[in-house]
Amino acid sequence: MRPKIRVFIPAMIFLAQIINSPYAKSAGEEGDPRAGKADWIGAGCYSCHGYAAQGAEDTGPQLTKHAWTFEVLSQIVRNPISVMPPFTKKLLSDDELRNIMAYVNSIHQHKKNKNENIGSGK
Repeated sequence: MRPKIRVFIPAMIFLAQIINSPYAKSAGEEGDPRAGKADWIGAGCYSCHGYAAQGAEDTGPQLTKHAWTFEVLSQIVRNPISVMPPFTKKLLSDDELRNIMAYVNSIHQHKKNKNENIGSGK
């Protein structure tokens, strides 16, 4: 009986770690950054925010200073409070918006990692 427990408990711990891992989330929940780049260009986001979401002085703010959640980004995109036009679900589906979020967040993460490496002397 003991040998089965020795295998069972570590296996359950491993499965719990996988299930709770951010990598366990489906692409539908988190979006696909590669598809997001195409959606970013297709929706015309680049024309105001730049190809790398770096922003432009007179058109759109930089979007890579922090990571976005879908709820916040959706609220801004669907119901903007500035000169940005609203993007309804007919113009930009939730899946496309999740992909765009993943694309912008991937740029943010890349910049964050780069800055951490510079600070550590790597």
